[in-house]
Amino acid sequence: MGGGGGGLQQDVQLQMYLVMNNLYFHRSHYMASTNAGLCQGNRTWCYEVRGPQYHWALDLYERLNLPILPAVVEALSEAIIERAAELEQQKTSHSKTLRDQMKTARAENQVARNVGETSSGSALYGEQS
Repeated sequence: MGGGGGGLQQDVQLQMYLVMNNLYFHRSHYMASTNAGLCQGNRTWCYEVRGPQYHWALDLYERLNLPILPAVVEALSEAIIERAAELEQQKTSHSKTLRDQMKTARAENQVARNVGETSSGSALYGEQS
């Protein structure tokens, strides 16, 4: 009568293999996302130093020896133009005023939250203020 005993052990080994692969893919995704975020964060510097035709994604495609499709070049060119327009719009005095108002509101909100945490925290430990 055969077989039987190894099924459970094989299932456990398969499960461990899949878990390790899953961890590997999660780690790889995290590293790729972080690196892409760093590249994306330097877009303004690249635009100023390397010119309006440069995009980090095209550089990445070239380094990985991937084909660069005309549709990708067109989409990235549009993204560069939109980004430049956004940056110019953010330099207006109206945008600066709005940013200052938002910073002031955030600071006031943080002070209000800290006052609330202090009073509720001391009540938790039976302290009187």
